[in-house]
Amino acid sequence: MSLCRPNHLQDLCISTPPSSDSDQLERSMYALGYLMYEHDSLKTVKLVTCGSSVSYGDASRARVGWILNKPTHHIQRSEVSPHSPVVFCQMHRWRIQLGNLCILKIALSELSVHNVDILRGLTALTALSLYVEKSPNVKIIFGTGAGFTALKYLKLRFMIGIAWLRFEADAMPNLWKLRLVFDAIPQMDQRLELYSVCDQWRQYRHGNALISIEHMTGLREVSAKFGGAAADLQYVSRTGIVSNHLSNPIIEVKLVDSGSHGDKR
Repeated sequence: MSLCRPNHLQDLCISTPPSSDSDQLERSMYALGYLMYEHDSLKTVKLVTCGSSVSYGDASRARVGWILNKPTHHIQRSEVSPHSPVVFCQMHRWRIQLGNLCILKIALSELSVHNVDILRGLTALTALSLYVEKSPNVKIIFGTGAGFTALKYLKLRFMIGIAWLRFEADAMPNLWKLRLVFDAIPQMDQRLELYSVCDQWRQYRHGNALISIEHMTGLREVSAKFGGAAADLQYVSRTGIVSNHLSNPIIEVKLVDSGSHGDKR
């Protein structure tokens, strides 16, 4: 990527081919980080991908982990296509560097408790979309502590497995829309005892939902999508993998890229 020094640059959209060489991608991301640091007029950064039909998570594609290591307080919107080979792997300095960020759409190598704490510290954040490569092995709790007070839209997509999530009451007081997507689903012909080695499946086997949504007063729309067969979706609905407070909107349960199914609260 060749960079000049344009004056008063506010919006930047960069196209990356999905088959880019890893070394080339690393150089491009370093150059982009430098540009974001140097141009304090820059407000929006988007990375899109040529040939977006390439499936997310394709192991044959070159990939690069992007670490923001320079202050970029002026950035308000950052979006990286889920088809992009760019994946964020470290977020430890984001609270210092991205204090004015309002919209964030990125892919993460994993979602950890530490990452959630960092995102909670982005006080201006109103819309958050995360594409997570691997589901966490521990429960992720969105608690009622400080943070996420401005958030109105949240989308979490897990490309492998089903995450163990809990949204505590009023954890996100201004949240309007909550969208959860899992590219997996417990199959009706699989005995849950097979998963007893994992804490989350032990909890599920003993009647506790893997995904728990307590009363969120501002919530207007909530949906959950699962990758799998229609029979498996009906099985999941019966066994209560998702627990939703009665005062919340009814969850719209769907198969990924399929029609919706009504679900009990």
